[in-house]
Amino acid sequence: MEIRLYVAPDGNDSNDGSFEKPFATLNGAKNAIRKIRPAWQVNDITVYLRGGNYFINEPVVFTPEDGGSNEFFVRYTAYEKEEPMISGGKIVTDWAPCEDHPGVFHAKLKLDRKLRQLYVNGRRTFMAEGKKFTGKEIKATVGKITVKGDEPWAYSEGEAFEGVEVLKEFLPAISHPEDLEMSSKTGFGYHQIEISDVIENEDTCTAIFSQPGGTIAQSIPVEWGCGFFGDILTPDGVSQYCFRNALEFLDTPGEFYFDRSAGELYYYPRKNEDMTKAQVIAPISEGLIKIEGRNTKERVKNLSFSKITFAHDHWSMMKLGN
Repeated sequence: MEIRLYVAPDGNDSNDGSFEKPFATLNGAKNAIRKIRPAWQVNDITVYLRGGNYFINEPVVFTPEDGGSNEFFVRYTAYEKEEPMISGGKIVTDWAPCEDHPGVFHAKLKLDRKLRQLYVNGRRTFMAEGKKFTGKEIKATVGKITVKGDEPWAYSEGEAFEGVEVLKEFLPAISHPEDLEMSSKTGFGYHQIEISDVIENEDTCTAIFSQPGGTIAQSIPVEWGCGFFGDILTPDGVSQYCFRNALEFLDTPGEFYFDRSAGELYYYPRKNEDMTKAQVIAPISEGLIKIEGRNTKERVKNLSFSKITFAHDHWSMMKLGN
């Protein structure tokens, strides 16, 4: 005999989980299962999610107590033909035209880290991006870093440069250089590194890499064909670079920039996107579901998810050093 529990967006975790009185969250159902599931499980337990959005701020964690035992399962699935979605995002509202940037809208967002994705009416948008360039157009490399080879992140000993100097058409003066990133597409590799500072010169600007990320990006051997800066050392003009994530680059529909210091989110709408009606979701949760066993003997087992959409997972670049 199957045990059935229900979850609905308008439910309440203090309810009993019945069809008439559903829980509101996965955690509500999960906690109820821990109470009703005996050590020697003799029934399948199915949690039915009603259609709608379930917003979470952090991953829902499942441990050995949350799975099935013996030959019985704990299943999370959609109710009949309804469409539930677990979202790691936050809805951003109250958009207004930006007077200083024609065509751009802005709204408040409370978030203390970089925003890497944004979804508008279900479509992904992208960080504001500058003009692409090749290794031939990098005027100079600046500084020198000596790598001993015994650093915990080092591939081998050697040297690396601290930054690159490019024309202002590719990198203008930036109001918040701490948000800036540089990307490269070399061969089959695609890389991103963070920038710590931008120094303005007469006709150029110099981007200083965050460390040790900037050095690690240079550690992939050129002959592999997928390193970050292979094009600088062997300038064939094939590899592409660009800077991104600055308000100064926000000039194309479908791009955004988040000023985390001011808590201000900027977006350039695509054609036919009405910002008074658009659903804008900023990913907040780093991960949506975590399955955590304790060891090789205490595993999570007999647990399944089906017919549920998982969306709006935030991800951050690995942070090392400064």
